[in-house]
Amino acid sequence: MIKNYDKKFAYLLRRQNGICPIAKAKDGWAEAPTSLHHLCHNTKWAKKKFPLFIDSVWNLMAVN
Repeated sequence: MIKNYDKKFAYLLRRQNGICPIAKAKDGWAEAPTSLHHLCHNTKWAKKKFPLFIDSVWNLMAVN
């Protein structure tokens, strides 16, 4: 579970101009993001090695 999910999602929506970067890169569509996605996979190994990074805003992007 991502701490402060709503605050992080709102921050990333503003930072990404309300556009999903994956959809834009793949198809050129300006789809609105609907959830947060980890850039570094949320695995047991990653959580153990990077406990503060996994749910930080630096490891998240808002995607559709």
